[in-house]
Amino acid sequence: MNAKLLRSCACLWLFGLLGMWFARAILVVEPHAPVFRIAAAFWIFGGIGYTGLGLSGLVACARREESVRTVAPVDLAGLIRRP
Repeated sequence: MNAKLLRSCACLWLFGLLGMWFARAILVVEPHAPVFRIAAAFWIFGGIGYTGLGLSGLVACARREESVRTVAPVDLAGLIRRP
């Protein structure tokens, strides 16, 4: 997974969160104001991107683990009991 892209999504999410706080606390604008909506869009896109990349990483890891499990040779000698 591309760590730079993952950090970019996390930064986008954080900038959106800080932007929404700044718009509400400092500029005292309502949620329907353009400044707040732009910050909310950053927050949404960053969160969706970060979550999507995290899920794709989990799926890739699970597939890689599954392929290793199926390709590895199986040693059945330990399962056979000899009198």
